[in-house]
Amino acid sequence: MSQNHRNSNPIYLLGAIAGIISATATVLTSCQIPSRFPTPPIVISAPRVDWKKATLVTTLTGHSSGVRSVAIGPDGKTLASSSHDDTIKIWSLETFTEIATLTEHSSNVLSVAIGPDGKTLVSGSLDRTIKIWRTISSN
Repeated sequence: MSQNHRNSNPIYLLGAIAGIISATATVLTSCQIPSRFPTPPIVISAPRVDWKKATLVTTLTGHSSGVRSVAIGPDGKTLASSSHDDTIKIWSLETFTEIATLTEHSSNVLSVAIGPDGKTLVSGSLDRTIKIWRTISSN
């Protein structure tokens, strides 16, 4: 039987399909597929906060355009904000005053993040750059 004739024979095609199904079933049964959904991750409980009873502490002003992003430092004492005005402002959350204005971006600063060490700030901008800032300890 020629190769072309064998491939068009319905019996041969059914046998080939059955072989593929059998091989697939063998592979699937040999895999270790969990019988149920995996257990959810362990959640570390935090103190409950009732945000329905929140009160405004203060309002920080200083950007000349809309604020895009804010980040609080790991010590809870510093806040960074980014804006459409191409700046990043660093604020003290103890005195609610501006500490510094960073102006190295040439377009809207879309996001800011403060590193876990509290001394690194990362910013992303429409100028297609990511800038990494480091503070020098004043101690």
